[in-house]
Amino acid sequence: MTAPVRTTPARPFGTEPDVPEWLLVPAPRRPAPPAPRRPPVPQPRQTPEAPGTPDQHRAPAVLPTLDDYVPPPLPAAPAAPRPEPRVAFRPDVEGLRGLAVLLVVLYHAGLPGLTGGFVGVDVFFVVSGYVITSLLVAEVRDHAGVGLAGFYARRCRRILPAAGLVLVATCALGAVLLPPLARVDLARDVLASALYGGNWHFVAEQTDYLRAGGDPSPVLHYWSLGVEEQFYLVWPFVFVGALALARRLRIARTTALAGALTLLTAGSFALSLHWTQTSAPLAYLSSPSRAWQFAAGAWLALLLPVVARLRSRPALLARSAAGLVGLVTLGWAAARTVDAGYPGTHALVPTLATAALLAAGSDVPRTRGPLTSRLLSTAVMRRLGTWSFTWYLWHWPLIVLVAARWGDLTWPVRLAVAVGALGPAALTSRWVERPLRRSAVVSARPRNGLALGVAATVVPLTVALLLGSVVLDSADTDGSDRLAAGRVDRSVVHFDDSLSSGPVRPRPFEAATDLPPIGPGCHAELADSRSPGCISGATGPKGPVVLFGDSHASQWMTAVTDLARTMGTSVLLLTHSGCPAARISVAQAQALTQACDAWREDALRRIEDGPTPALVVVSGFNGYLRHPAEREASWRPTLSRLVDVGAPLVYVADSPHPDRDVPRCMSGAEDDWTRCAFPRSTALRTDLTADEIAAGAWPRTYLVDLTDLLCPPSGRRATCPAARGGVLLYRDGSHLTDTAVGVLSPQFVAAVHAQVD
Repeated sequence: MTAPVRTTPARPFGTEPDVPEWLLVPAPRRPAPPAPRRPPVPQPRQTPEAPGTPDQHRAPAVLPTLDDYVPPPLPAAPAAPRPEPRVAFRPDVEGLRGLAVLLVVLYHAGLPGLTGGFVGVDVFFVVSGYVITSLLVAEVRDHAGVGLAGFYARRCRRILPAAGLVLVATCALGAVLLPPLARVDLARDVLASALYGGNWHFVAEQTDYLRAGGDPSPVLHYWSLGVEEQFYLVWPFVFVGALALARRLRIARTTALAGALTLLTAGSFALSLHWTQTSAPLAYLSSPSRAWQFAAGAWLALLLPVVARLRSRPALLARSAAGLVGLVTLGWAAARTVDAGYPGTHALVPTLATAALLAAGSDVPRTRGPLTSRLLSTAVMRRLGTWSFTWYLWHWPLIVLVAARWGDLTWPVRLAVAVGALGPAALTSRWVERPLRRSAVVSARPRNGLALGVAATVVPLTVALLLGSVVLDSADTDGSDRLAAGRVDRSVVHFDDSLSSGPVRPRPFEAATDLPPIGPGCHAELADSRSPGCISGATGPKGPVVLFGDSHASQWMTAVTDLARTMGTSVLLLTHSGCPAARISVAQAQALTQACDAWREDALRRIEDGPTPALVVVSGFNGYLRHPAEREASWRPTLSRLVDVGAPLVYVADSPHPDRDVPRCMSGAEDDWTRCAFPRSTALRTDLTADEIAAGAWPRTYLVDLTDLLCPPSGRRATCPAARGGVLLYRDGSHLTDTAVGVLSPQFVAAVHAQVD
């Protein structure tokens, strides 16, 4: 998302009558210039020395006269800084940036009908690859080589000051608008983003099953900036290396560059396809899986000068048609819905559409260009392009922070916030981005620009460390009192609803680690195709109580252990993160679906082939499929096989879905728990399977539903509490804390015995 350098070219790249000579033949070896001859330094004249005269009695030296004096050479003037490469400014490219940021902003605002607006990021990647490679080509043309220090200095002063400023401002706003626990997470995210490794940080968080459902980070959008910076770090070295290889092997430079781009494009695209099938966050957020889109722009930088020289009427009509097709295709991509499998082959659509738009306007600097180029070159689109980088930086933090402070926003409100972000974006562009980019002092030497980049990195790092340390120090200071005041007696059966404020147990800062008592490795993780089948508790004459399902089943481990203890038997754990006991194809990735299918089949066979269980307990997340009828149908094959086992079967209704990070909210709401309550109407999803079991449709199958304890019904606008009786109910956006399950355990055990016995 970098803008082309606006300089008036003496000879715009891509308008030469023939293929540039520098691309066809290797540069000849030029002999090194001879070293300048320095004039001799005059020596003082000395009188002859008397034989045997000691040194201290030598005759004094005679000082040179003006006739003897030869002035020493003047110190060499410092070399003038290398001029920036001259690239013809293309107003349609500026407008294309404006279109890209408009798609992204409207998508984040939730505008109806723009469910694929995230493809604007793909447009940015292709444009960045085109612009950066055009600059490298121009530098080789103008200076017979690439000055890497100058290149990185230009990138620093173009990108880092504005990006660092927004990170600092986000920390400041977050300190005011976010609850304490969210500030710690924000500080961690800013640290990664300031070092331009935010994409890898968010990959790690989104592949962590327990954190994937949390609230969005205010700096999540910096993932794309991290991808760009990593491309800028690597591509110039590949470019220079290809030219050096061409010189060494005495082959055409185009051949070497084409070979490097072919390897980069093919390798990155293959990796993108593979990761799309195996790890969706890695495929979407990583730089290796996105490099092929930058490479597509680099191909255009090499090929468009040839395309621009095709001036025949058919060639002009073809370019015009390509532009129209590209614009329509990009609009279609922005309006379609892609539930899964992105980027993969889906990303080819916006990538090729952007390439078509760039090719259509390849001769815009000297002609009016086709219709699409004229549309993109309008004053409004160019102005949006000028502000595209800063608008992209500002709009997302404001949307997230406003929503965090005032609750979920309707799309018109989100749109108003996003449009309002144009204000700080324009000010940042006017007073930070452009002045520093054009500053004579900063651009005088590469080291000045690099120093500016270091400063723009160190400042947000320092602010983030300060923000996180202040919150953590505050939490540690009063932690002991809160911990003591918030203890809950496991013997309590009923929640004390007279409380609506005060400390809770577990403390919000500890909630993420308040997990069920499951041994290491006993709960299968995402890539596992088989459960270890851990058994806990004392075995008896009866078979074990089997707990079967996903993480929403494993959260009941404490209650199931108490149940098994009353039955004099053990617990066999067959649970898997993200894999339901129902026959559902998980949409995150094909490989995960295959692992889940293999795990489910293995677990069912072990239940069928092993000793008859004393009891089978099944549960699961009630949100894998959109429609209740589909969810009910997916349970039938599993329930049918479990009923045939002959053991009593208990179906535990899923817990309410807050769909927000409850501990984050509660870390700033201990004075009023109701601020973190959520609507009962959205928290409870229709469960037709539970209705069938309650109606007796399945033999020896019983329903345990503790929903009314977690979310008491109280009128049409009832809300579900985040805490009851000093107990924090949720450890994230959907899972119960083990403390809450422990308090519910007596009710759970009583409900099972009342039906099964």
